Amino acid sequence: MKHFDVIVVGAGPAGSICALSLVRTGATVGIVDKSRFPRDKACGDVIGPKAVRILRSLGITRPESALEVSDVNIIGPGGSTVMLPSEQGLDYDGVGWSSPREIFDNHLLNYALESGAEFVNARVGTVALIDSGYEVALPDGRKLHSEYLVGADGAISTVAQSLELVDPSKFLLGFAVRTYLEATIELPTISLWEQPMGRLFPGYGWAFPSAGGRVNLGVGVGVGSNKRAGSIATKELEGYYHRLANAKVVSDGASPTQKLGGWLKMGTSGTTPGKGRALLVGDAAGLVNPLQGEGIAQAIASSVAAARVIEMGILDPAALYRRWIQENLLDYQKASSLLHRIAIANPRLALAAMKLLFNPVVSTRLDSAWGIFWNDLADGAGTIRGARPARLLTKALLKLDTAVEGLAPGLLEVN
Repeated sequence: MKHFDVIVVGAGPAGSICALSLVRTGATVGIVDKSRFPRDKACGDVIGPKAVRILRSLGITRPESALEVSDVNIIGPGGSTVMLPSEQGLDYDGVGWSSPREIFDNHLLNYALESGAEFVNARVGTVALIDSGYEVALPDGRKLHSEYLVGADGAISTVAQSLELVDPSKFLLGFAVRTYLEATIELPTISLWEQPMGRLFPGYGWAFPSAGGRVNLGVGVGVGSNKRAGSIATKELEGYYHRLANAKVVSDGASPTQKLGGWLKMGTSGTTPGKGRALLVGDAAGLVNPLQGEGIAQAIASSVAAARVIEMGILDPAALYRRWIQENLLDYQKASSLLHRIAIANPRLALAAMKLLFNPVVSTRLDSAWGIFWNDLADGAGTIRGARPARLLTKALLKLDTAVEGLAPGLLEVN
């Protein structure tokens, strides 16, 4: 039986950053992942300003082929547009990166491996708590042992399921599908649209510039806990591309061919992020933005925090880690989850709200606050335009969340 101080299950951004942070403290770390790297993953490929700031603080450079991105163009129901500005805050620049996950994830994994982490290329069979720590059994009969365990294995986490840290009936799930086009686009673009009977589509489409003269095109849909509804995203992708091409938002290119999809677990829904000496980070903990599906910043931040509490060597690191999440991430996750649930459960109300936001009189006053809140940038935004309204909105939604749960729970029932 091979022994490590820490076993990290999953070699995406969360797992690699956690492993890197741990080996720098002198810990022996095994990273277990079923995929051979580099490997692709369904994603919009944008790494936001918060994530970039943390990566730079860790000494991680931008991948050579990555693009810099900033302002975002939002196309609303009816075709009107709003440009959300990306501005510099107190502790982040107003610039993100765009890098295909095949390149970006491998870039981060190499940092961890070059620092001393060991890669175990295998699917995890079972995970068990034993007297001396944790035992990870692999399908070929090998067993790994560690004192600490980190689940960085995505929305459908084997670690979380094995240790009974999730309640799938309470999940707030999304499904996203993306493709690449040989095309160009001027600004990262997000689209919202109206469905028949005056309903807002329960998700959004995106078209982001990517490396090599390509466009990352995708559609994401919120489904509550109903996985069967995830097929909506795949059905919408082709039509979404043609709408953008006809409107000259993207240059003419080949229609979407190879598609890749994946699940998102948002808002920490149905998930306990740690117990004892086992911690969940990133997507496994449900630390994904419920409004726009971005999770890399939360994955990196939670991984660094998990490594720090493990380094302390305390008896119950999960308790301290849960408190860190509550103090640093949970308010926004809860506030944006409320908006997500209301919008999905009440598509006519959501459409009316979006039409109001796209009114020029409103949008010119709220564009900065909208961009800050949408991208979870209020903390660290300082006094830049829109920061204070974004923070006030979070506080108001937290109060509304408490009121809705007690007085009008039907408002949140997702069908």
